[in-house]
Amino acid sequence: MPNRSSFQRGRLAWRAGALWVAIGASATALRGQCPGGTPPPCAAPRVAARAAAPPIDDRTWIVVPFDNASHGAETEWLRDASVNLLYLDLSRWQDIHVVDDKRVADFMREVPGASAAQRLSLNDGLAVAKRAGAGRLVMGDVLKVGSRTMVTATVFDVRRGARVRSAREETAVQDSLMALFGKLARGILAVAPPAGANVGVIGTSSVDAYQEYLAGTQALNRFEVVAAKRHLARALELDTGFALAHYKLAVASVYDESNAAMRVAHMNVSDTLAMMKIIMSFQALDAASVARVVDDPERLAHATAAARLSVDLPVRERALITGLLAHAKKDYARACAIYDGLVRADSSDVEALYGLGECLFQDEAVENVGGDTTQVRFRSSWNSALRVMRRIVRVDPSFHLTFDEVVSILTAPNRIGCRRTEPAAPCNPVVGPGRYRAVVRPDGDSLLVVPVPSESRALLRDQAEGERTRARVRNLEEARAEAEAWVAAAPREMRAHRALSWVLLRQGRLDEADAELLEATKEPELQRVSDPELAYMRLNLLLKRSRSREFTRLVDSVGLEWRGGLARGAISAFSAMTGRLGWYTAFADTLLGGALKLPPLMVRQGKEAAPITLGVGGDSAAAAEGQLVAGFFPGPCGSFCAAALRAGIRFGLRLPRARWPALDSTGPCLCEAPARALARGDTAGLRVAARALDSASRAVARVGATEDGTSAIAADALLLLGDSLAALNAVRRMMDTTLVVTPFETILPGGGLQVAGFLWPRGMLLRAELAAALGEKEEARVWYGRFVELWVGADPQFQPIVERARAALQRLGGSR
Repeated sequence: MPNRSSFQRGRLAWRAGALWVAIGASATALRGQCPGGTPPPCAAPRVAARAAAPPIDDRTWIVVPFDNASHGAETEWLRDASVNLLYLDLSRWQDIHVVDDKRVADFMREVPGASAAQRLSLNDGLAVAKRAGAGRLVMGDVLKVGSRTMVTATVFDVRRGARVRSAREETAVQDSLMALFGKLARGILAVAPPAGANVGVIGTSSVDAYQEYLAGTQALNRFEVVAAKRHLARALELDTGFALAHYKLAVASVYDESNAAMRVAHMNVSDTLAMMKIIMSFQALDAASVARVVDDPERLAHATAAARLSVDLPVRERALITGLLAHAKKDYARACAIYDGLVRADSSDVEALYGLGECLFQDEAVENVGGDTTQVRFRSSWNSALRVMRRIVRVDPSFHLTFDEVVSILTAPNRIGCRRTEPAAPCNPVVGPGRYRAVVRPDGDSLLVVPVPSESRALLRDQAEGERTRARVRNLEEARAEAEAWVAAAPREMRAHRALSWVLLRQGRLDEADAELLEATKEPELQRVSDPELAYMRLNLLLKRSRSREFTRLVDSVGLEWRGGLARGAISAFSAMTGRLGWYTAFADTLLGGALKLPPLMVRQGKEAAPITLGVGGDSAAAAEGQLVAGFFPGPCGSFCAAALRAGIRFGLRLPRARWPALDSTGPCLCEAPARALARGDTAGLRVAARALDSASRAVARVGATEDGTSAIAADALLLLGDSLAALNAVRRMMDTTLVVTPFETILPGGGLQVAGFLWPRGMLLRAELAAALGEKEEARVWYGRFVELWVGADPQFQPIVERARAALQRLGGSR
């Protein structure tokens, strides 16, 4: 099983850092409608169909749980252990195929009555074998009399239902029980062990360690990660050299999303800075630096230990361990080759299929097409990853995590790539030489994912084409169908409801998203604020649904829980959205002045980016801009100067400046055109820029794209031209359409300390003021009320703004 990449998995809580890594540069719709908003009749959600039973293969063997004939508690563990131990021993023979113990558990669940039966009948066993396509069935019993334990196994021909042979072994020594199954395997097959095979060696001689391993494996097969890790850790306490326990612990960490999220979110300042440098390409970093801040050191340690200790394990298990280690080291090509070999040997091997799908998904490498340096492609295919993941559900409908991966691919707006210089070299997901980006667009029943240089006009072309064809909307619809299928298949599984809630949130279907999130957090342990992923989703939903008091309370609760690292920076940005910038400025001082060691004037300018984007930048913001220009850019304000002033240039058009910096006449983004026109005193140019931005804002809303700040800049430009109605319409589009589908932590173009969440209070206040000026009293009353409720506890310097809004609300007949 592979590691989930912190960069590729957009829904993991490393989004906590996305708010700061840019520093430096009910589940039904309204009554009478279907969930998609269409009139009845409603289509049923997509549910993965169970795969038909394969043809019976006489070379395929399956072992079902043995009967505990003595009914003693001390031998009950051997019921399930019999499957695992005989599988490990029988699978050493290369001329037969043995169904692994996880798949046996899956098949047992699929056969009515088989999983609940205390004693399997022959008919039950044959039904399980036929479901697996196995031609040979092994059944047996365990009997303990006094100090002696006897194990009997019988082989049946599944086609005829006839007994083939039996084998019996016994021991009076408890720690010999596991080795006993190696002898039993030889009797079952009636052959000598294969040359060089150490039959009966499973990696431990401790029964206690093996029992903990078995309990951990069973919990992991149910995706109960906390319990699995506890049992497996205990197994290693009892036997530190137990290879399979190391392997399963490494696998368990793959599924421990909460632990991964917290590890990234609570990085210390130095590791936070290292993460920022990786993402923003401030400097070249080697693989060790990347591993320190991104990887789970425990997973890598367990995978390494498993590989070192796996010499006596069967071929399949050794290959799975080797594939996991390659994936943990980000050698995706080698990992894919290993997993592909396993899949070719057994196309129903779920663990190998999942490993193959994950490495195809996470491999960022870009390579030339046929030696042509002008044409590039991704080394791996997301379409192939989708096919593999969907095959897993057909093979094993209970393996629900594959839905999660499919949803991840379909909700990704872009695929990031780079030219790798070594297998584990870091791949920068933003900009720089050798960096590529592909807009993910639907193309029939597949995806079109063509890499282009990150800073090329070709990327802008592909993004425009994606908007024109509503690529994001169509992919989200497909993702919602997959998530609904997951919920239908596992209605009590938290991950399924969380995934569906995330997709619905991205679609702007807030009531449905809220209902699904409620389902996802019904279990008490999932209601804690320490899980960044769930907290982010709650915060997005609360404010977007105008539940400002609850939003503020959750911000405060999470702020007490998240005291360091990226999580502290993230929650400080959420706190800033309520008009309280204390945490924000403290974290900015730590990073800008302490870690990055920027000059004081640049630190001050960086801290002013938040109030500017929030729409409350005043004299202090204008003064900081003027002092920075005078101190560092006394001449024309070129590209570096414009980057340092980016927040003011884009979101501070109405700052009380004495004069504009001497900006160049042209810039890389239409969003800066109004500022450049104002710097030239060019009213005609301002009018052209405002109209172009307003048109772009309408286009973004029309195709369901996310807000990138265009609407807010257009509204300011139109307001400066005196066109209050057009400005109000731009703000309405932003608040009612584009911001609704934009996650708060989305970084606005150009980076800096600008995130989409800051546009919410800005839009609330501006919409209220414009609506009041144009006589739209009810609209003004609603939005003044929402702003006052959100900023009631704002910092003292913002209280005059809050009081003016409260007074305007009272004049309109409202109260807060």
